[in-house]
Amino acid sequence: MANSAGSCKVAGVSTNLRLALALLIATACNTTPSSEAPTSGSASPAVPSSKVVPSGPAASALSSPTSAARAFHYDLVLHTTDGKTTARAAFSVDLSDTTLGSVSFAKNVSFVGGSRADVGTKVKCRLTMQGDVPQLDVEAETSVLDATGKIRKASSHGTTPTPVGTATVLLESSDGGMQFKLSATPTASAPLEPKATEAPGAAYVVDVSIAHTGDGAAAAPTTLTLNLSGDAPAIAKAGANVALVVGDAGVSSARQDVGSRMKATGHARGTSLDLDFDFESSAIESATPSARIRKMTAHGALVAPFDKPTTAFTGEEDGHRYTVTVTPHRAK
Repeated sequence: MANSAGSCKVAGVSTNLRLALALLIATACNTTPSSEAPTSGSASPAVPSSKVVPSGPAASALSSPTSAARAFHYDLVLHTTDGKTTARAAFSVDLSDTTLGSVSFAKNVSFVGGSRADVGTKVKCRLTMQGDVPQLDVEAETSVLDATGKIRKASSHGTTPTPVGTATVLLESSDGGMQFKLSATPTASAPLEPKATEAPGAAYVVDVSIAHTGDGAAAAPTTLTLNLSGDAPAIAKAGANVALVVGDAGVSSARQDVGSRMKATGHARGTSLDLDFDFESSAIESATPSARIRKMTAHGALVAPFDKPTTAFTGEEDGHRYTVTVTPHRAK
């Protein structure tokens, strides 16, 4: 039997049998193009490499959860130069090719007239591999309030190879005489084990320790506890509602919630817990009309061994240093 140009021909058989076979073959050899939408196996447009894929549930698995993933620890440093003065901010983020990461430092500052705005640095990044070289798909923004009360800004968006052990510039720009330079240095982490098959009702407890030093003061620790089970995120927070402005009579005219908040999900990965976390910390620097609210956020993922403390995040900016440590346990 030969099939050519959408037709089927049968030779050497009786007329009746030929007619019967023709009916069967007409069905089997129908070459009319389908008008249905492509199936899940059809090719789809590639995501441009210079775009940062949005975070959230739809992006929680960038590669198969059952395969080993590449992981790297990134140290990022931002230098801001205004004339002869250079300010330095440093922070870390752990990334793998199964998760996205982001980190931000900001100050909510007051302008003349009582209006307020956030200035600082925000970096969103996705890790991909170019052979054995990790590369970052980065969206970076930074802004500062200069001495004249004007906000200066710089931003960058694109994909950059980041060789291990080498500082690579992600952003270099200037605005009104102010210069910005953001660089990243990766360190290779151990490849991630495939995620374990969890028993129904598997639960975990994560102890979170947050240390903050600044303005010459001793470390002020905060402790939180997360109880994790399934895919639902757990949230723990500690804070206070403080006065932003205090008048001559000691009466507050505005208040703000400040403190620390940790949100996470977790699943077993071998002898460790695979944590996907969002961390926020904020504090007021002074209860004056020019009070500044200092904010820091981080989103990332790390694999923390059970019953051992693991550093999830470090950050240093304007004399303030933050260290977040997590210690996971299997719930008893």
